[in-house]
Amino acid sequence: MATAQVRDLIPLVDSQSKDPFLTLPPEIIQHVAYLLPTDVDRAHLASCSSRLASNILPAESHVWRWLFRDSYDDPTTRSGVNYKNDYQVRELVLSQGVNFRYGQKKEQTFWLKLLNEMILEARTLDPGAPRNLCRIRQVLANSEFLSRPVSGYMLKEPDPPSDVFCAVQLHLTFLALDPSMSVRCLRTDYDIGTVYAYTATLSELELRQTCADLDLDGHMVEVEHITLQLEKHPDPENWPSIFKECVFPLSEYTEDRIFFRGAQTYHGSGGRRVSPIRGFVEHVDGGGIRGSWGRIGFVAYVRARHLLPEEQGGNASFFDESWPPLDMVEDFDSIYGYEGVIVPGGSLIVGQWSDVRTKEDTGFEATGPFIFWSI
Repeated sequence: MATAQVRDLIPLVDSQSKDPFLTLPPEIIQHVAYLLPTDVDRAHLASCSSRLASNILPAESHVWRWLFRDSYDDPTTRSGVNYKNDYQVRELVLSQGVNFRYGQKKEQTFWLKLLNEMILEARTLDPGAPRNLCRIRQVLANSEFLSRPVSGYMLKEPDPPSDVFCAVQLHLTFLALDPSMSVRCLRTDYDIGTVYAYTATLSELELRQTCADLDLDGHMVEVEHITLQLEKHPDPENWPSIFKECVFPLSEYTEDRIFFRGAQTYHGSGGRRVSPIRGFVEHVDGGGIRGSWGRIGFVAYVRARHLLPEEQGGNASFFDESWPPLDMVEDFDSIYGYEGVIVPGGSLIVGQWSDVRTKEDTGFEATGPFIFWSI
């Protein structure tokens, strides 16, 4: 067949319809743009023609809402949202390698405020795995923010950390304790001596980061792992009058107080030891850091032998005991009080423990910090 005859079989294409995307509806174009792997790919696609650009780039394009909701939480309380602006700002800010070696400047402040905003959004949702926290986890996996929780650590005289720095650090500490993160946070990375030395200066805390620097006199290098199992138990006698007097009192607000009991398990070199616990949780003000804060108080104890329940076919319970107690020394072989705060989200409890029985018996108060976290 002659070449001219072959050309005759090829349909003529109008110059205005050479771009096949011109015949597609906007929804299809936007969906194709959404499926592209990167924002750079979307920009290249939009640059191919004015029609593609007019369907992809405007703020009202569905592309931006889909992209935003893939990576971030979209609480129902949001209204008048510019998804394009919010998506692009977050992607731009979170992609920056921010550090606090020389303190908190404008760049660090903007980064912290964005993280704080995302944390607060996540806390308005039902429990689960909020997208905001998953995105923050990705960002912090390549950051030293949790590895070096000090602002200006390369300066001779660093400024005190800002409120938003402390708030974000506190909210996200549970990630530093997550073994799936790359954050270096091992028991051998901190100095028990410094933890108990409340008068230690910032420079001492920065210089002494391992147990190799520890003055062993009077300190334990090995710290036992402790786990908690709690269940709601509405009986107010879980925190009887003697605890209010000798351990710590309840607040005057009672509407949202929850009583609980359960078990505390010590996982140490000497094997597992289990103690019953009783306590309460009540709402407290976050001191300007928004979110649902809780005050928790509980005791872990070993009852005096003469008050323990007699075993009945091996079915005796922790709580089949004479209760409430009448004397802190005579009724317990040991009893430790724990008082702390539950950080919004419920992933972290920090506070202080005390040896209640020793204090009552000798007047000497043995005390120290504690932390529990959920992963």
